[in-house]
Amino acid sequence: MRLADLSGARINALYATLAEKGARDGKKGLSPLTIRHVHSVLHRACNDAVRWGRLTRNPVDAADPPKARIRAEMKTWSAEQLGAFLASVRDDRLYGLWHVLAMTGMRRGEALGLRWEDVDLANAHLSVRRALIPCAREVIVSEPKTARGRRAIALDAETLEVLKGQAARQLTEQAEWDEAWIDTGLVFTKENGEALHPEDVTRYFRIAVRKAMLP
Repeated sequence: MRLADLSGARINALYATLAEKGARDGKKGLSPLTIRHVHSVLHRACNDAVRWGRLTRNPVDAADPPKARIRAEMKTWSAEQLGAFLASVRDDRLYGLWHVLAMTGMRRGEALGLRWEDVDLANAHLSVRRALIPCAREVIVSEPKTARGRRAIALDAETLEVLKGQAARQLTEQAEWDEAWIDTGLVFTKENGEALHPEDVTRYFRIAVRKAMLP
């Protein structure tokens, strides 16, 4: 399909297809939140096409992405429960991720999108500049749309040491993978340097919670 043939109706039809059978296996659809992320990426791409003179207007403006379902309020842990969880995952390869999530208040996608260039170990702070968003089994990089989303976070001494340990661990893994290492620049990755999928991280977290026998 040519860019000029894009219309709000055709884009809405795409969203309907994604909602019905958009997953990679074709057996289930994508969530409204994921489709809204697709909408955002498509909107930015068409904005570029307008800027480059390929389109006279952005057809995505005429499309209607589904409203994201509001999740039920997440349960919160007491300080004792949080301490028990961190103690139980102390030897977990993703301990650095669990610790940073717990101590900084970063969202899952923000922590997974964190790059080493965003971390200032010398001055003990990090900057939130992007997030990794799941789109079926792929991952989309999303940048904060507001100043509130782009923020600096001060690091306490313990979190600083955890991040230094994460850097050392990653250097070891990089040496082990040698030329097969995928240099994404991300702080938290798979063993080969590839980006972690947010939904996989949620699954790992649930397993860790069960092992820690926490609610």
